[in-house]
Amino acid sequence: MGSMLMAACQQCVQAAACVPLDKGVRARLISLLHRLLECLGPGVAPQLQPAVCHVLLHEHADAQDLADALSLVSQLAVKLDVHQLHLEEVVVACVARCLQEVLSFSDAGGGDNTVQVSSNSVAAPQGTVEAQREARALQRSFYLFLGRCVGTQYCMNWWTQTWYNPP
Repeated sequence: MGSMLMAACQQCVQAAACVPLDKGVRARLISLLHRLLECLGPGVAPQLQPAVCHVLLHEHADAQDLADALSLVSQLAVKLDVHQLHLEEVVVACVARCLQEVLSFSDAGGGDNTVQVSSNSVAAPQGTVEAQREARALQRSFYLFLGRCVGTQYCMNWWTQTWYNPP
């Protein structure tokens, strides 16, 4: 049963890679990966790296896309031993991409709903307000993820290996 689900997952990852800008396909892929993580646990690990790194964190990903990918990586960090399954690249890629987005949002004003036009202040267009709301949601999710990770055994092992046993 698990092998059939993994074959279906592989096909879904390939389909999502063909249409990286289709939010509906990405949303269904994320939903499938969440469910597979719940049901199969470590068996889904081989599909996570291409799914997260190449499909979900593509260059045109917006804040909502990144929040969805971060949710998947958060579930991964809680359910599985990331280090043992060699999924550090997935976690680091997601954290780096989310940090880039959070910092660009902070540099851009960090959530002010107004736009300065010379000396007058006007309300931002709805698309901009929605983008700011998504960016704030990503920021909250990102900080919660980092807070959760700090106390985990994986983080403590990584910190010890990186700083006390340099290569």
